[in-house]
Amino acid sequence: MPTDPALFRQAEDRLYRSQHLREGRFDEAIREIIEVVSAAMQVERMNIWRIDENFRSISSIGNYDIKTGMLPNLTLHRNTMPEYFGLLESAEIIVTADSAHDPKTRELAEGYIVPNGIISMMDVPIRIEGRMIGVVCFEETKQRRDWSVEERQFGISVAQIIALTLETHTRRQTQKHLEAALAEKQLLLREVNHRVKNNFDLISDILRLHAEAARDEYHRQLFDDCLARLSSIGTTHRLLYQGDSISTVNFRDFLLDLCSTYRPLLSDAGIKLITLLDPMMLPMSKAVCAGLVVNELLSNAVKHAFDKKENNTITVKLQQFANKVSLKVSDNGRQNGDKIKNSTGLSLVSELAERLEGSLEQENGNGNHFTLKFVMN
Repeated sequence: MPTDPALFRQAEDRLYRSQHLREGRFDEAIREIIEVVSAAMQVERMNIWRIDENFRSISSIGNYDIKTGMLPNLTLHRNTMPEYFGLLESAEIIVTADSAHDPKTRELAEGYIVPNGIISMMDVPIRIEGRMIGVVCFEETKQRRDWSVEERQFGISVAQIIALTLETHTRRQTQKHLEAALAEKQLLLREVNHRVKNNFDLISDILRLHAEAARDEYHRQLFDDCLARLSSIGTTHRLLYQGDSISTVNFRDFLLDLCSTYRPLLSDAGIKLITLLDPMMLPMSKAVCAGLVVNELLSNAVKHAFDKKENNTITVKLQQFANKVSLKVSDNGRQNGDKIKNSTGLSLVSELAERLEGSLEQENGNGNHFTLKFVMN
């Protein structure tokens, strides 16, 4: 039965434009391929098979008969037809005009060819990235058929379309699994962040209780300092939780948030706070350390720098120079170098600067000026 090459081109064009194939709707795509291709090839039967990874069996993913339509899928095992499987492993096209008696396929005769009334067969390998993963089988049941060159070429094109369909389906399935895993991780992360926040609140409440129970101002101030440091870390955690990244923090937003917690206290003390901040993202660990530095320097300035009641100013300046950060906290108060130098807060600042692998510079002139420099990454 001569076939029309124009039908082949029309079938290929229709399949490459198929919405089912492009969107990875696997079952619908396989059905469409079989119905379109079997009509163009003018065969009574057509099957698409997947080969297992060990080449021990092949299972149909599309089994079609023109009389009854789609049929239940089948599995054929190597141990019942070893020669045929050996031929499949060669990844060559298997073409037979007399399938029941051809040496290449006769071991399929009793269990498959004769029961299905198959006279001629053409099996075309399906490859993905050079590896054979399946076979598409065309089966003639009406009369002997010598498969033409055009039919073989069309069979190869069909195998490529099937491979594309399988790849699209696999990619979509992988994407769904990744999306599900991401959603699960995001849910877990929200739960962890919620518990961390609760722990921050619990520790803060405990510190407040101890501060209220303190018998003297010295110990009360120690607890208040701890609360301020904990608040700084909690601010970093909150910004991290609210941000798009779980590893970096918008450090400018962090400093604005941190400084906002000081504004009521500074306003009551007659101190003006100026912020000059470049936008930048920092790794979480560096943002925490640098935030604690600012917290300590602001606290020290409030405690030690001012004795007058007006024109008091603290400036926080953040600048980026290539891959380096300059973070400066200045005040226009009295010079308290020795007093500040011996404070617990500045000892912590020096230790934090070492953790950042950076440097801390202190200048006293028209006030107190501290500059922390470190590398961003």
